[in-house]
Amino acid sequence: MSGAVELRAPTDRPNLFYAVRHRPKAAADVLAAVLSTILLFPRGTPGLVYCITRKEAEVLRQGLAAGGVPCEFYHGDLDAAARQKVHSSWVEGRIDVVVATVAFGMGINKSDVRFVVHAGLPASLHHYYQEAGRAGRDGKPALCLLLYRPSDVPRHSVMNYYKPASLRELYGAAMYCQGRECRRARISRHFGEDGHSIQDTVEALKSLG
Repeated sequence: MSGAVELRAPTDRPNLFYAVRHRPKAAADVLAAVLSTILLFPRGTPGLVYCITRKEAEVLRQGLAAGGVPCEFYHGDLDAAARQKVHSSWVEGRIDVVVATVAFGMGINKSDVRFVVHAGLPASLHHYYQEAGRAGRDGKPALCLLLYRPSDVPRHSVMNYYKPASLRELYGAAMYCQGRECRRARISRHFGEDGHSIQDTVEALKSLG
């Protein structure tokens, strides 16, 4: 495009702490893992939980609500008015957590999100970076936790069997979870940048006192 201005920014965000944990097989244990993570933060702390399917989002939301977390689910089957109501309730602090599918995407502008939990493997590292990146936009430390189970891969593979490019992206996300490389460095390298050490993240966490 003639005359276009290209803006670039580094993908590395030192205030984000990336972690991957084993996702239990039983839904009740997944709920317990997500709930225990949310309860690490004071009540009223804004956060997001991403699920692979709409049904999982609804079931997980129900369990979190029963555990005392003010939350709602958000997915593509909701009509526009319902989606807007959930979004507004979260932005304005009437609920703490949105349990969502990838439908909760563009236009999310809330700077004080302290945690983003993925209750399953995202379809790609691009998806993960974008969704996890909704945490800590105010520059303060935030947690990005991904619960991973190897069986997530064939679940996605079935949906993308005839899409080689999508499968490559999926396997890249799985390698991110399984590898021993620094998570932040792996993300930076995925986007063609030099990998960074965890030192900046350590310094950011120290700032919490």
